[in-house]
Amino acid sequence: MTNNEEFEKILENIDENGPEPQEEPQRQYYFMKKARAILKQKAEELGRPLTACTVTFGCPTV
Repeated sequence: MTNNEEFEKILENIDENGPEPQEEPQRQYYFMKKARAILKQKAEELGRPLTACTVTFGCPTV
């Protein structure tokens, strides 16, 4: 099983509608799953996939 498959399996077992866990890393997984649900809902409302753009500046050789 790859790391991504393991991660997806962990998220499957998280209930994003319940109270947030108090222990790490379950707390982080809870908010990751909740963020996914919010982003999915927003994409459905807009009728298109969401995108992001990161603009950096400074020395291009670093």
